[in-house]
Amino acid sequence: MTTTAAQINVRLDADLKRSGDAALSRAGMTPSQAVRALWQLAASLADRPGALEDILLPVVPGRNSASAKRPPNANSNSSIKDRSCSLPLAMSRESI
Repeated sequence: MTTTAAQINVRLDADLKRSGDAALSRAGMTPSQAVRALWQLAASLADRPGALEDILLPVVPGRNSASAKRPPNANSNSSIKDRSCSLPLAMSRESI
């Protein structure tokens, strides 16, 4: 069985990339491993898009519910900057 690889290009703020790379390095992961883990998580939650959204863009505690609600298909970076991210990845390092 042969597999075909795909490439993803992402633009990030330079400071975010540096701090993210450092955090991943401390965790013993490469950026490629982290992206593969994220895509595996997304694929595992394909039938529950709301769950994926809740994991990746949880509402920040202490914000009133009206301003914390995001519009459908929110794609702006500003909505991401105001949220924390918690990724409960239940995968082995070998699967990444």
